[in-house]
Amino acid sequence: MPSHGTSITVSADWDDVDAAVAYAVRQAETAVLHEEPPEPGRRVYRIKSVGDEEGTLVASLEGTTAETDHSPTTIGLYAKIGAFGDPELERRLVRAMKRRLEQLKGVEWRWIGEEF
Repeated sequence: MPSHGTSITVSADWDDVDAAVAYAVRQAETAVLHEEPPEPGRRVYRIKSVGDEEGTLVASLEGTTAETDHSPTTIGLYAKIGAFGDPELERRLVRAMKRRLEQLKGVEWRWIGEEF
């Protein structure tokens, strides 16, 4: 059965989205092909898997905090890989992104792999 994509939410800092994407694509063995021009409260990344499937990774601001505010807010994460979806890879992407956003919440930086 085709996947319609995988989505989750996280309470995190909006200004950490790019860093979390960079981490997540490595963890899921994918790469960012292109980043769409930023829209207010929405970031869209075109990605490609090692299996040569193209997909989309989206972060959207769901909380009421402004993009420039550095306090945590609710962020929606969505991934879809390939024409029919790849639920396992999509879950790996959004979970890795959520994990990194949680690690970076409220701090200026954190080593990759550092426990929190």
